[in-house]
Amino acid sequence: MKYFSLLLLMMLSLFALAQTASNDTTVSGQVNDKEPDLESIGIAFTSTSWLNTPADLMSYAPSLGFDLLYCKDYKLSGNNFTFAPGLAFSFQSAGNNGLPYYNWNTAGTSVDSTTFAIIPDSIDYITNRISQQWIQIPLEFRIRSNNNAHGKCFKVGVGGKIGYMIGNHYTHSEKDADNQISKMKLYHIRNLNPLQYGLTGRVGFGSVSLSAFYSMSTLFATNKGPAIQPLVLSLVFSLNTNP
Repeated sequence: MKYFSLLLLMMLSLFALAQTASNDTTVSGQVNDKEPDLESIGIAFTSTSWLNTPADLMSYAPSLGFDLLYCKDYKLSGNNFTFAPGLAFSFQSAGNNGLPYYNWNTAGTSVDSTTFAIIPDSIDYITNRISQQWIQIPLEFRIRSNNNAHGKCFKVGVGGKIGYMIGNHYTHSEKDADNQISKMKLYHIRNLNPLQYGLTGRVGFGSVSLSAFYSMSTLFATNKGPAIQPLVLSLVFSLNTNP
């Protein structure tokens, strides 16, 4: 709840700042009469970390991934205020120090839950991460300032997104005693939450933005694993000059 409040406060502050900027005609000496790019395609380089982890379980930053995204703006007030739904593919990868394992029922016929065994410090592993692939629908309200002399503007966006998981796997690699690298992959980790939804905030200038996604859903389905919540930070590059 603490992180939710901080993110909400950040987004409200950015919203107020952008509203002030959009009314400031000193940027270009005139109102924003340049037609913004109403369709945009972009790529984001992301880093995923975990919040609300069990004791001794740590996620490592940066844990790199990427997003491919498309969005279309709909004007709500002139060229400064728009609503932008979109579609995205997201590859999220979270490095951590835990080995996922299954808790089976007493009969040994089904998996009740999934949890983590902490990898001892004595094991010198190279890679240990959970990766997920998502199809997402982002929804964002955007405010743009007036354009500067080069036709670029400051912008801020607040909103949310919902995603459906289309794939996942766990990867672990380490060096053996003879200095050879061994690698293991586990596909279709059980009990991961197939839905992801949460809040987004974005601030940028020109074709570059910084964004954050706070997941209100948990990594695992309810009562099927630790109540971990992902936090994704992104550096976004748009193919449009002024998205």
